[in-house]
Amino acid sequence: MEFTAQLALELLPDDRAAVAALLAAQRRQSVSDILRQQKTDALAAELTHLIRHRPENERSVEYEAVEVLREFLASFPDHTQKRMLYTLMAAGMDSAQRPHHSAKAQALVNGHAAAEPEGAS
Repeated sequence: MEFTAQLALELLPDDRAAVAALLAAQRRQSVSDILRQQKTDALAAELTHLIRHRPENERSVEYEAVEVLREFLASFPDHTQKRMLYTLMAAGMDSAQRPHHSAKAQALVNGHAAAEPEGAS
């Protein structure tokens, strides 16, 4: 003798409505997040394009130094290499008696940017 059984579980109507509302809200939030990210990416690309194409007479030595440093750091794809460079930079800033800047560079070693303390600059 062989028995077979079939069982169907369903949510109550209120629960089904709640789940549908939750899924709809998640979809709306996902679409909103994606659109915001696309706008942010487009704005960042536009601003980057504008910054890189400044007339030569508007570029300062400091601006060029930052660009050289950015290109230099980008040439090291390995995270451990970047950590070493940030450590060296922090040590150099510390030696130059710039502890605030050294702390910011040390925060990069730890994998995040340092928050700007109130009133500091």
